[in-house]
Amino acid sequence: MNSEKTPVYLNFFAIIASLAVGFILRDQLPLEIPTHFDANGIADKFSPRDSSLVVLPFIALFSTMLMTFLSKANKEFFQKAENREAVHETNLAITGLFLVLYFGQILIALSPEKMKNFSFFALAFGVFFLLSVKPMSKMGRNMILGIRAPWTLKSDEVWNATHKLTSKIMLPLGLVLVVASPLTKSPLIIFGILAISFIVPLVYSYKLSKKLA
Repeated sequence: MNSEKTPVYLNFFAIIASLAVGFILRDQLPLEIPTHFDANGIADKFSPRDSSLVVLPFIALFSTMLMTFLSKANKEFFQKAENREAVHETNLAITGLFLVLYFGQILIALSPEKMKNFSFFALAFGVFFLLSVKPMSKMGRNMILGIRAPWTLKSDEVWNATHKLTSKIMLPLGLVLVVASPLTKSPLIIFGILAISFIVPLVYSYKLSKKLA
């Protein structure tokens, strides 16, 4: 199997397998499934069961196809093997995020009391961060993925240093989100961790660009 295409095959298989599992469990689910939660993690919006069993997997599929299409439009970027691999691996991370949310919906519908303190939002972004560590460290300059600021887009040196730092930050933050998922639903904690993953590389890249100017 072509190693470059492995994430593509995994991505497709994960989506198909998730749909299959969802429909195997269909008859055990209530007619309406929670699809939105307030700041305290309490379901405040419900959708019909059958539509809920396809929406998130198809959003994952559409998002990854769009990401690939937009990346291919930049021929200079996409012709490099490491960039193509980074795109495919990032797509896998995106799919991981949506599928964690998908199975979270199913588990909450099946066992609302057992799952009431579990944050699938935190777990989803934790999985996304962990799967993004590798592609983040190697992708070249582009307008689609990564920390896209005027100063990172002007310099390969600033871009590469920024994304190596970002990948190092995403590993511990991803682990924290995964560990925190059964412990807290606090939006302040979760969004605070997400903000750190963006603000720290952004400030670092700005200072580095000024230093190299």
